[in-house]
Amino acid sequence: MFPTQSKVNRLGRLWLLPVFALALLLVGFVVFAASAQAQTPTGDYCIEGLVIDWEEKPLAGWTVTLTGTTLSGDLTAVSMADDADTAENEKGEFEFAGLPGRAGVYTATIESRVGWEGVTPTTISFPINVGEDGCVKIRFKMRQIIPVTVYKIDADHNPLDGWKIKAVPGPGNFFASPQEETTNISGTAVFSLTPGMWIFTEMPPMPDMDADEPKEAYMPVVPPNGRQELNIKDTDAALSIVFKNELVTGCIVVRKVGLTGRENGDSIGNPVTGSGYYVAGWGFKLLRKDGSVARQGMTDGKGEIRFENLPLGPYVLVEEDRPGWSETFARELDVNVTGNLCNDPQAIIEFQNEQDDSGFCIEGRKIDANGGYGIPDWTIKITPLDAGGYDPADVQTNGLGEYTVTFPDNDYRIPGSRYEVCEEEKDGWLPHTKTCQTVRLPEWPGACVHLKDFVNQQVGHSESMMGGMWNGGGMDMSCSAYHVAKKGEGLYDIGRKYHKTPSAMLNANPAVKNHPHQWVIEGQRICIP
Repeated sequence: MFPTQSKVNRLGRLWLLPVFALALLLVGFVVFAASAQAQTPTGDYCIEGLVIDWEEKPLAGWTVTLTGTTLSGDLTAVSMADDADTAENEKGEFEFAGLPGRAGVYTATIESRVGWEGVTPTTISFPINVGEDGCVKIRFKMRQIIPVTVYKIDADHNPLDGWKIKAVPGPGNFFASPQEETTNISGTAVFSLTPGMWIFTEMPPMPDMDADEPKEAYMPVVPPNGRQELNIKDTDAALSIVFKNELVTGCIVVRKVGLTGRENGDSIGNPVTGSGYYVAGWGFKLLRKDGSVARQGMTDGKGEIRFENLPLGPYVLVEEDRPGWSETFARELDVNVTGNLCNDPQAIIEFQNEQDDSGFCIEGRKIDANGGYGIPDWTIKITPLDAGGYDPADVQTNGLGEYTVTFPDNDYRIPGSRYEVCEEEKDGWLPHTKTCQTVRLPEWPGACVHLKDFVNQQVGHSESMMGGMWNGGGMDMSCSAYHVAKKGEGLYDIGRKYHKTPSAMLNANPAVKNHPHQWVIEGQRICIP
């Protein structure tokens, strides 16, 4: 290689040197400069690398391939294993030493393995510059991935879409981040998770308020608390878990209205002072058909109570029995929850009561064993059993054999007091029941306490004759008549037809009274007191 004419001219100032020496110096300088710019001495450069996992732990046995435009072919290196550690390299490290190529751009690529992905890029490009001092350092970080499929189904095993499933790293799983997926139309959501403890939770889709969608509620079935843990191991290939829920869209509203006994002044559901008013603090229970309590609570200031998130199906709605109030219809009602009725004003279930102004009272009947007819003008004596108690006057039965003993509602001695009630004895009549009964008045005024019938038979009727006319005729001594229940009739409905109070109907029909729901069965013989 020789210098150009321009370079020789620039060196003309060296004319003091001998011409021959000057010529040699010029030739040597030009050759050195050309070599420094066009060629790098071989074996002077190296690449040091490290392969680690997502938890910063070294990985052994991973192959890295090196390519470059200055290399005559690809080079490979393998990350060191535990038992191959040397003084120069430790587990997970690899090295490309004494590169035969020149300075330039190199590319390193780590091998692909099923179930693994790169936390950092799996292909790295980097330059090696002229005069590079020391080894170039590169690193690959890999993550093991286990696919986990979440199946979301309802109680009938139908897929549920739109559910948000969240996977959060559990205790000890420090190098992972929460993930969230939404189930598709097939009810599945797929996660790619690293080994370790994970906690899965679920959340139902939110209703579209703009579209006025009804609020849906779900009851967890599997798991029962809607939360489950999964410990993923590095030996697992693929896993799946199931969330199963029972869809419940049932919601009902119950309203309690107190009537004043006056003419209605507003539409039903909007009572006003004078016709009716909302009753707050009134207790209601919603019973399952087996008698267990599904929901219970008290009415609010609007007289309402809302039962939400109900599994669809039949229930029995029961209101409390409060002294001092009389029902306008039955205290309990069969309710079939078919959907979300809480936003429908026409679907509100209303219970109406009227405050009883009758105070404290005792009522009963005096009847003839022959046919059960009432005996009029029979004297009934009432005697207080508590010292200093209020002493009411004796009363007489009316034309139907009925009697009523009334007490004042402004006397502290009356609530909870005890009395003995006796029928008088008359010549020509034989008592067929006990002639005296003991009764305790309630603590609150309201419906009368109903006593058992006093039954007499006229002298001359034998016990056998009496039995034939009374028991043999299919009637009970305390019943004036029987009513065969029709479909849909309740005990109080039947009582209203005969002008009997609810308490009287209950006392006369112990089979109904002692039933958990006080049901009346179609075809059942109901005693009319």
